[in-house]
Amino acid sequence: MSWIRAVVVTLLIAACGDDGAPIVPPGLDAVDVDAGVPLCKTPANPTWWTPAPGETKNWDIQLSSEFDIATARTMYELELFDVVPVPMMIDYADGDPVTVPAGALAGAIAELHGRTPRAVVVCHVAPATIDLDEPDARKFPGFKTEPPDAPVPPEATSVIGWSTQDPFNPKQRYLDLRAGERGRWTPIMFKRFGLAKAIGCDAIEVDRVDIFKKTTGFTLVETEVSAFIGQLSDEIHTHSLSAGLRDGFNTAGELPALAACYDWGMQNRCAEFNDCYRIGAFGDLGKAMFGLDIRAPDRNNYGIDPALACPRYLPNGTDGIVKAEQLDASFRHGCEL
Repeated sequence: MSWIRAVVVTLLIAACGDDGAPIVPPGLDAVDVDAGVPLCKTPANPTWWTPAPGETKNWDIQLSSEFDIATARTMYELELFDVVPVPMMIDYADGDPVTVPAGALAGAIAELHGRTPRAVVVCHVAPATIDLDEPDARKFPGFKTEPPDAPVPPEATSVIGWSTQDPFNPKQRYLDLRAGERGRWTPIMFKRFGLAKAIGCDAIEVDRVDIFKKTTGFTLVETEVSAFIGQLSDEIHTHSLSAGLRDGFNTAGELPALAACYDWGMQNRCAEFNDCYRIGAFGDLGKAMFGLDIRAPDRNNYGIDPALACPRYLPNGTDGIVKAEQLDASFRHGCEL
C-alpha cells in the first residue's frame, strides 16, 4: 500500500479515540500526522504477546541489582544483557563478531518460562542510547572509552553523543538519530533484537526514545525521532516479538499513531503527575497501559507516596506499580486489586 493511500484510508475509516485522534486499523500504515509519511506497519494478525488493559497487573521491573525474581508475577521486565543465559556470539558479517557474556540473571528466562502459569519476560532495550560498557558498544562508529561530552561537540564521524546524565548509568550516551546518520548504526542496534529472540525474550520494551528535546549533542528534527520510534516497532515485529513503548511524549503529536505501532505502552511517573490519561491512545486500541512511578523521595526530592498512586492509576485502566528509583528488587508497591 502506498503511503498516500494509507493516509486516505486511515482518515476515512479509522475510528477515533476519546481525544478525537485517529485509531489505525490493523494492517494499515500508522501515519505521521505532521509529515504525512508512514511510521510503521500495524500487524493484522499478531502471533506474539498483545496484552489487554488489566491483563498483567501483577508485574515487576528490575533493571539493576540486587535482583529477586522468586515472587510469582505475570510479567518481569529485565535488562536484555542481564538475561543472556550463556556466552553468545553476534555476527555482523564483517569478520568482527562480538561475544556477549552470560548475564547476571543467566537462568532467569528458563526459570520464569518454566513456571505455571508461565511468566512473560520483557527484555529492556534503550535503542536511542548506548552504554559505553555494553559488549557491542565498540561496534558503533566513533566509539571511544571516553568520547567527547557536553559542551564539546561529538567528533564529526561519530554517532555517539553526550551523556544522558543518568546517575544509574553514568556511561550511557545518546546516539545520533538524524535521518542521514541512523543507517550507520541501526543495523548494529537491531542485532540486539535478534539476540532477544534467540534467548527467549517474549517482548522488547524500547526506552529512552523520547529524546527530541534532550541535549544530545546533535540537532534533531521531531519527525526524525518519530520515524525512528516507528521503525523500531517494525524491526521488533520481524522477530515475532511483542513491542512495548516507554514514554514518547516529546513526540506527543504522533502518540496515537505510535500506539498503533506498538502492542502496549508504559509511562514513567504518571501517578506522580496525575497524567496517566496521556497513554490513553493505547487503551483506546484495547492495549495494555503500564504506569511506573518512583517512591518519594527520589534523589531530587520528588516521587510519590505509594498510597496515593493506585487511585490515580485505576480510573484510567493503567496497570501501575511504584518502585525504588534504582529499579531494583528493594521495593515494589503494586495496584493488583
